[in-house]
Amino acid sequence: MQITTIELDGEIFNIKKLTGFSLMNAMNMNGKMGDMYRDLILASIVDDKGRSLFTSKEIEKMDTAQFSKLGGAVLELHKDEFANFQSSADLKIKPKTN
Repeated sequence: MQITTIELDGEIFNIKKLTGFSLMNAMNMNGKMGDMYRDLILASIVDDKGRSLFTSKEIEKMDTAQFSKLGGAVLELHKDEFANFQSSADLKIKPKTN
């Protein structure tokens, strides 16, 4: 498990690098943007034992600044994975010809 430690407004947070499967599940493409950020924070921001630091309810009650900064930090850590997802979506499947 890859963990990156960041400091936001004087607080230290651990961000767990998610697998492709976990990242896609947390992104919830058919949901609302707030739900996606909540799920990304819930899946990625962890304590020293790798367990989620926050509950869904705690995340939903966060002030806008902390919510957006934590969500942005998770997105930044996973930017290469998002680029890979986009590249995969752009692939053109060509039928095999004999």
